[in-house]
Amino acid sequence: MNKVWTPTEKEYIRLNAATKKDKDIAAHLSVTSNRKISLQAVRKQRQKMGLAKQAGRGKCGLKRDEVKVVVTNPLQTTPELVSAGNDV
Repeated sequence: MNKVWTPTEKEYIRLNAATKKDKDIAAHLSVTSNRKISLQAVRKQRQKMGLAKQAGRGKCGLKRDEVKVVVTNPLQTTPELVSAGNDV
């Protein structure tokens, strides 16, 4: 089933892609959204968002060359991670 991703779900993926496995993100989103979200669905959405994972089993980090830190709100205490391919 092709379900449209909500902004909240996309934001959760963006914020957690660097620290959590796609499998764990899928499990969390399945519980919070009351619909089955597969590992493959999360992986595809993350890739569409331009967030590439490091190669290797069990590594959770994003590729360094594809991530830049952008502070969009000077009052914000934590910077946002944005793909280098997407201009803000």
